[in-house]
Amino acid sequence: MLPNVDYLPTTDSRRRDQDSPAPEPDCAKFSSSLDRDYSVPILAGEGDSDYARYMRTDTLLSLQRPPEAMVHRDELMFQTVHQSTELWLKHACFEVDEAARQLVDGSAETAIRLLARASLSMELITGQLEMLTHLAPWDFQLVRTILGHGSGFESPGWRSVQATSASSVIARRCGMRTG
Repeated sequence: MLPNVDYLPTTDSRRRDQDSPAPEPDCAKFSSSLDRDYSVPILAGEGDSDYARYMRTDTLLSLQRPPEAMVHRDELMFQTVHQSTELWLKHACFEVDEAARQLVDGSAETAIRLLARASLSMELITGQLEMLTHLAPWDFQLVRTILGHGSGFESPGWRSVQATSASSVIARRCGMRTG
């Protein structure tokens, strides 16, 4: 059974008379997509679906400690917040670097759009840090024992933010035009 096609535009600019029959859709162009089995992945790699293969979810989800290796159940929350922060920081720096290139090329509108993305990345990071307020201080101390000497000050993402910011300051001081 074909879907109702009354909403499809007519071949000319006038509104189709409500008493005339609806135009027949061109089913041939849809048949090839309907005949495909979308449950069978076509991308190479590990995973049960193309989504899992493209996103590499098996690898991503294996980066957290398994429950039997955790010293406290809140380790998963702690790792999730920090690992996703690193991803958002990577994204923010990527957008800021490209925005700087767009400014040099005279594309201020594109740069503004990219800087808005970078800014939103930082807002998302700030928002997700709220999760850590649900980690009691004594529970954090227990989780802290397995971090070794690790600290947020060692974050590669935050160091990238510092380097990206420093590059912008140096460019301004050297008189490089950015717009």
